[in-house]
Amino acid sequence: MISSAYLRKGAVAASLLVLAGGSLAACADDLGPQNYGPYAAGSVARVDEGVTVDARPIHFNGYDNGAGTIGGGVAGAVVGSQFGGRYDHGTFGVLGAIGGAVIGHEIAKGAGSQDGFVYTVRLRRDGRLIQVAQADRYPIPQGTRVFVSYGDRVRLQPITAPPPPPPGYYAPPPRY
Repeated sequence: MISSAYLRKGAVAASLLVLAGGSLAACADDLGPQNYGPYAAGSVARVDEGVTVDARPIHFNGYDNGAGTIGGGVAGAVVGSQFGGRYDHGTFGVLGAIGGAVIGHEIAKGAGSQDGFVYTVRLRRDGRLIQVAQADRYPIPQGTRVFVSYGDRVRLQPITAPPPPPPGYYAPPPRY
């Protein structure tokens, strides 16, 4: 029969693994066009207009900046040291650290993994073609007018306003 001490140790171990996995998943970077970092507040970005010519589906592979490996290793060491006999805590702690580091690395990579599209855009200014990769659930349709924002990273945003007036057009100010 399993003693209650081993059941408690198992529950603590499972709780630590779930907590570590959730913490690593929260570290994922969302690469979508609507997400800006705190450093982007107040920064200026140059903007061009263009038209989408093509959209090709891609996959952004996640990466581990070391936090997943280290966090998993620490959690694995704590969990592993809970098992073993009177003299085996250290051995199980080392094995848990190795296993936790491998699992933490894979969780961190998977948490940052996203689908997206590579868009080919013809710029209105000079007709050049550029490509922009960004995470989107659905592609921006071919022929859609877009803003190309060159800030901390290049973003595409569909234009929802009416087309701009031709160059040299003067619109009188509105009367109130």
